[in-house]
Amino acid sequence: MIHQTCTVTSRVNGRTALITVDGCLDRTAPSAKEVIKEAVQPDTRIAILDLSHTPLLNSEGLDWLEEVRSQLEPKGVRLRVVAPAGGKVQRILRLMQYDKVVLLLHSLADAFRAGKRRYFRLRRAKKDTGPRGRPGTTISGQG
Repeated sequence: MIHQTCTVTSRVNGRTALITVDGCLDRTAPSAKEVIKEAVQPDTRIAILDLSHTPLLNSEGLDWLEEVRSQLEPKGVRLRVVAPAGGKVQRILRLMQYDKVVLLLHSLADAFRAGKRRYFRLRRAKKDTGPRGRPGTTISGQG
């Protein structure tokens, strides 16, 4: 098996950064910190990570994805991940329940189309609720 090097390219379009991964997402991937530094501008609000040309990702690739997400979150940038339906990458991401923490989509068109309403509807559904299902209720650790 010939090992393919992972290349990552980025392009900014207004407030959206498109990050494209080409090749297997593994130890050959460039530093996530450097990718985010290059791709995300101060006014960026959405980052689309296109894994359409990524045939496979391993545990190092999952670590890389988590590092990308953790770099974006404090900047207020929402991450959308594109992995074609039925592909190995999408199956791995769903198996690892990555679709519970980011918006996982089937195509670039879906990623660009996913609007604010859909995102906030998903966020509302994922919010933690307090006792008796009341939103915003917190329990202190002191007893």
